This record gives sequence, structure tokens and C-alpha cells, in this order.
Amino acid sequence: MRQATAILLIGVTLTVGLPLVSGVGVVDVSAADTLVVDQDGTAEYSSIQTAIDDASAGDTVEIRPGTYAETIVVDKNLTVTAPDGATLDGTDVENPDVGVTIGNDESYEARNVAPTIRGVTVTRYETGIQSRTHGDWVVDNITVRTVQKDGIFHSYTEGGNWTVRDSNIVSTGFDGIRAAQSDGEWVVENTVIRRADGIAIDAGSTEGDWTIRNVSVQDSVGISASSSDGNWVIEQSTVQNGVFASDSNGKWEIRQSIVTGDVPIRAEDTLGEWRVSQSIINEDERT
Repeated sequence: MRQATAILLIGVTLTVGLPLVSGVGVVDVSAADTLVVDQDGTAEYSSIQTAIDDASAGDTVEIRPGTYAETIVVDKNLTVTAPDGATLDGTDVENPDVGVTIGNDESYEARNVAPTIRGVTVTRYETGIQSRTHGDWVVDNITVRTVQKDGIFHSYTEGGNWTVRDSNIVSTGFDGIRAAQSDGEWVVENTVIRRADGIAIDAGSTEGDWTIRNVSVQDSVGISASSSDGNWVIEQSTVQNGVFASDSNGKWEIRQSIVTGDVPIRAEDTLGEWRVSQSIINEDERT
């Protein structure tokens, strides 16, 4: 057995420290309502989508515990929350293409919504969550698991700043988070991405800045940021199977993190400054 430090960095400046170890529009929330959903019929609504349809910008849709066999489209500036947990399950849904769609193309407002979605488990759809908005959405305390394609798929390339935090993305047929070619800023923090059959975070050809904080990538290809233009910070994170940054142009900082892989960091033909500090950068062990 052996343990080696290996970084493939061609044409970059590297500093290594060795200690190992905005949404669109203004919402008046003064008269905001809370619409309660309970599948057993004891609340005003038994369908999440019906509550969303009846809600106004600034309202909260509160989902009580249970399993909901539906797909939902959040096309308003709402907070959709399950304080005690709830599950969206596509097993018995007729067309389980996407569990949660954020925004749509039906109006300017719907293309620019900035909702917060919190506390929901999304399982057994083709895609867990799909973003179709330029707005600054937040996904918080979400679990996406056992989906055929991407866990979170951002399909709009322009505008917006997006946050995924305190979440788990597990067992995806394609990528954990697919954000290729987007140009907004991303924050992924306090999140586990595990068993993605594609790439844990696919950020190829993105233009915005990325912050990866306290993220664990397990049993997946790590982070792909090839041909990206933004600045990257990876901190207090563990990334298995590498960071791929070839042809990227931004600055890179990796601190207090562990990155492993056959070649833990690929950075051929990058233009930005690199700084790696208080981190472990190791080749996978081989017999």
C-alpha cells in the first residue's frame, strides 16, 4: 500500500500549505398567508400543487408529513416548506418526469421566480428538481434520492444566484447537480452527494463563481468545472474522484479539504491563480 500526493497542474501558479489535516420584483409580505397541506384531508388542502396555485407571492405553503404522489411547479415567489418532513414520490404518478419544477415559460414572472423550498424528500422521478427560472432560488434541507436522471438540473443558463444547503442527493442516474453552461453564482454547502452515476457536480462551461463548503462527494465522479470562467472556493469539503478544472479561467482556492482520485486535481491549461492550503490532496491508494 502507498499514499502519495499528486496534483497535475500545467501552466498554473500553485501555492500549497502542507499542514494536513435576488429575486425579481418586490413582495409585500405584510399580508402573507400560510396555506396548509395534509394528505389526509384534515387541512385546507390535500394537494401541494393546488395550494401553490391558490397562493400569492410572499405566501408560505406548509406541507404536513406524509407521502404525496404528484409533481409540483413552483412558479411564484413562495416558501414551500415541510417543517416535519414530507415525501414527494413519483412511483404512482402518471408522468413522473420532474418531481419539483422551479419556474416555467408561461410568463415573465414565472421565468424569474425566486422561491425557497425546504424540508421535502423527492424520490422516484426521472429528475428530482429542475430549475427553469433566472431568479435566486434556495433549496434547503432537501433530500433527492433514487431518480433516473439528475438530482438537481438547472436548465436556464442566464442570470440568477442559486443555493443548495443542508441537503442530500443520493442515487442519481445522471449527475447529482447539473449546472453546465449557467452563468449565475452557486453556493452548495452542508450537503452530501453520493452514488451519482454521472458527475456529483457538473459545472462545465459555467461563468459564475462557485462556493463549495462542507460538502461530501462520495462514490461519484467529483466536480467537473472544465472550461469554466468563474472563481472557485472549495472549503471544509471531501471530494472523491477528483476535481476537473482543465481550461478554466478563474481563481481557485481549496482549503481545509480532502481531494482524492487517480489524478486528484486536473488543471491543464488553466489561467487563474491556484492556492491550496491545509488540505490533503492524495492519489487513490493502490495495491
